[in-house]
Amino acid sequence: MQDDEPLEEWDRRRDARQAASKGRQHAVPLGNGLHRGAHVDPDAPRAIEEWTGTEWAVVGVVEDLAAAKALLYPPPPVQEAEPADVDRVGRPSRVDRTAWKMKSTVASSARRRPVRGDDHR
Repeated sequence: MQDDEPLEEWDRRRDARQAASKGRQHAVPLGNGLHRGAHVDPDAPRAIEEWTGTEWAVVGVVEDLAAAKALLYPPPPVQEAEPADVDRVGRPSRVDRTAWKMKSTVASSARRRPVRGDDHR
């Protein structure tokens, strides 16, 4: 016999997996025939089912696919934005722009080519 895990550990993992999936919901189209993709008949009513750990139980009925999606996938709550630091947003202050402009002028003058009349001297 192979070195299998003890039955108690397997049972503990199985219970944890079932507990994690409990309460999961999905929408099933109500109608004749096999269940098909949700996009096939978007206007058909839907049964909302919830997993109990051993079977799917009906917990409600909605009128169509749009209502089922709204129930199963609600939009995330809107978080209020924190006030932005006014000094760090937008254009740099005038002092910063002046310093930047002076640095770029000095750097560009160092690599500037001589003027046409100066290169023949």
